[in-house]
Order: sequence, then structure tokens, then C-alpha cells
Amino acid sequence: MEVKSLPADAAAETTAAAPASATADQARGAWRPTAERLGQRYGTIVILALLFVYFAVKTDNGVFTTRDNLSSILQSSAVLGIVAAGLTLVLVIGAFDLSIAGNLVLATLLAAKIAVDSGSTDLGMLIAVGVAGAVGLANGLIVTVLRVPPFIGTLAMGLFILVGFQQKIAPDGTVSLGLPENFGDLGQGEVFGVRYTVLIAALVLLVAHFLLKHTVLGRHMYAVGGGADAARLAGIRVDVVRVIAFTLCGLACGLGGFLTASTFGLGSAQAGGSILLDAFTACFIGASTLTIGRFHMIGTTLGVLTLGMLTNGLTLTGWTSDDVPIAKGVILIVAVAAAGLLRRRQ
Repeated sequence: MEVKSLPADAAAETTAAAPASATADQARGAWRPTAERLGQRYGTIVILALLFVYFAVKTDNGVFTTRDNLSSILQSSAVLGIVAAGLTLVLVIGAFDLSIAGNLVLATLLAAKIAVDSGSTDLGMLIAVGVAGAVGLANGLIVTVLRVPPFIGTLAMGLFILVGFQQKIAPDGTVSLGLPENFGDLGQGEVFGVRYTVLIAALVLLVAHFLLKHTVLGRHMYAVGGGADAARLAGIRVDVVRVIAFTLCGLACGLGGFLTASTFGLGSAQAGGSILLDAFTACFIGASTLTIGRFHMIGTTLGVLTLGMLTNGLTLTGWTSDDVPIAKGVILIVAVAAAGLLRRRQ
């Protein structure tokens, strides 16, 4: 039986068509993961931009985009940014600190109390920040020396021990009478229309970013968070790194506490507010940005701005103070779930 061969031209066309079709399929297949990676890396930035546009359109007379309102968002987010920076360091090492709200309140009350008793704002600030740092150090020792899980140790510290000290310092919950005249200078002062608190928060976040990205300590923190046993085998002093992270977190809470007292001109047991939920939410939002599933300061900063914009925008569009925490809680759940999913997929 005679087998007929294809004409030379037809064979050439068939041979050329096959690679072209395969190349097109490969291009389509490559596009999908690329788009997915871009969405994962920059999703928070896109959400931040969409929120800005949405609230700019929804608020009356463009109130949301006015200079005063944008300054208000930054001002209200400043203390959160400082505390979240400290919390990020603890999360990087694979631990938790649930005492941040209690530590901030203690620093707020202590700063006001010392300032009243001594007549010195500077002394009040130094003691408040120092004591808060000591609380962070104690948390680190509880976790590393006593081997108490961070969740339990810091919860006991924040929910019981620090609350007891707060009640001793201010039985009625506030310290406001007899404060020095300059007590509010740092919290209420500004330069070129920008509050000092905003500048301090930006500086803290920048320093913390430099620490994590460009220092040996930062690399060791990530190594400990990635696996304590492997870090030990690599010669890293795991417990020392953990204690440092908790101590720095405590110092951040102390600075945030003083600035809170200085901003409002009093020390209050209610100063903690939703700082615990907000700080964790900001950090987990940040963990799903840029370096997927990894805590870092750029992500935390974006998370803080997202929460500040969300709270301000919802308030301006008619949401009540009871509704805003619901939105934050939903965002926290989604952020934690997203960060965990992205980490598993990596």
C-alpha cells in the first residue's frame, strides 16, 4: 500500500503552527500566576487606594480629602503606628504580646502621675517609657526563662498585673489635675502644619524598618521566627533575640502611652481603647503585602493607614461608633486568614 506524504508546504505550516499554539498556551498559563502574584503583593495598596476613592466620593463636599481631615487621619494613627511597630518585632520572632494595651495605659497614667508629683514633664516621660520597657523585658524573661507560652504570659501581664498597677496609680482612673504647662507640647505641637506625634511615629517606623532589613539583629529576628531550633544550630542566641524583641515592644508602648497622655492632656485608664485589636489588625494586613506572609514595617505602615482611613471614612459616612469595631473585627479575621493562606501557598 502506497503511503502518500504531505506536501512540503503543508508540513512546514503544521510544524510552525504547533510551536505557536504551545507558545500561546504557555503565555496564557504564565500570565495567570503573574497576575496572582501581583494581586497578592500589592493587594493592600490597591485596597488602600480604592478606600480613598470611595470615601472621597461618598463624603459630603469632599470633606474626606481636605487637608485638615487627612492630617486628622495621620494624627489619630500616630500612636497606633508606634505600638504596631513594636508589636511587629514580636510577631517577626514568632511570638505574641497581648499586654500592649495594658502597657500603654500604664505608661499614660505613670507619665501624668510623675509629671504632677515632680513638676517635670521630661521626668514623667522618661520614667513612663522606662517602666514600659521593663514590662517588655519582664515579658521576654517570662517567655524565655520560665518557658511560659507568650499567649498566656503576656495575657496575664496585660489583663491582671498591669491592671492592678494602673488602679494603684490612679484609683479613679484619671490623672489630670496639676499637670505642668508644657505637658501637652509634644502631643499637641506641630511644625509646618504636621503634628510632632506624626513625625515621631514616622521616625519610629523608619528606624524599626532599618533594624529589620539592614542589621544583624533584624536578620536574627527573622531567623528565630522562621525556626528557633534551626536558628540555634546556626549559632543565634535565640532567647536573647526574643528578650530584645519584647523589650523594644515595651519601649514602643511606653512612648505611645506618653504621647497619648500629652495629646489629651491627662492620663486615663481608658487610653488603651481598641489599640490591641488595631495593632494586630494592622500587622496582619501588612503581612499579606509585598513580602507575602511575612511581617515587615512597610506592610505594618500600610495596615495602620488602612485602619486610620477606614475609621475616619466610616465615621464621616454615617457609621456609628458601635459599627466601626465590627468592621475592624471582620478585617482582622480576613487579614489573618489571608496571611496564613499565602504563607501556606508559598
